[in-house]
Amino acid sequence: MEKKTTFWLVLTSLLASLTFISSFIRIPIGPVPFTLQTVFVILAGLLLPPVYAALSQVLNFLLMTLFVYGASVFVTPTCGFLLGFIVVAWFLALMKEKFLPLQIILAEILLYLIGLSYLWYTILQLKGSALSFLEVLEIGLVPFVLPDIAKIFLALILYKRLNPILVKK
Repeated sequence: MEKKTTFWLVLTSLLASLTFISSFIRIPIGPVPFTLQTVFVILAGLLLPPVYAALSQVLNFLLMTLFVYGASVFVTPTCGFLLGFIVVAWFLALMKEKFLPLQIILAEILLYLIGLSYLWYTILQLKGSALSFLEVLEIGLVPFVLPDIAKIFLALILYKRLNPILVKK
């Protein structure tokens, strides 16, 4: 195996593990808890090539399925966000040459579109509750906007520190 491929696979596994571990640092504030996962999803997108960025979040999804939720992962309100992590990491990796703050904000919007749609589906269809989409926004978006802005700044700080080191590799 080529040395560079090994480097990317190790970094992919590390970011998948950090995303998984950060899911246990949680503040339950409704059907979707506050976690630090998005920090590492953003870092995966900014530090890895697109395929490896998506792979890191596929691995995170598999770890969450195997060790936390089991097969019931697909009926949890957080599943849409877990699936959205894959898309967002890939999107960020594709767009990393563009203006970073704007790109990350677009990625967060994409994550919210995927995650909130799935949240609404699980609450409406699987749980049998009749919530409007505005009510879903109140429980799945509003409490997370300010913390997510802070997580974006944290991810950018970490990226600015880590990227020069990784570019040398």
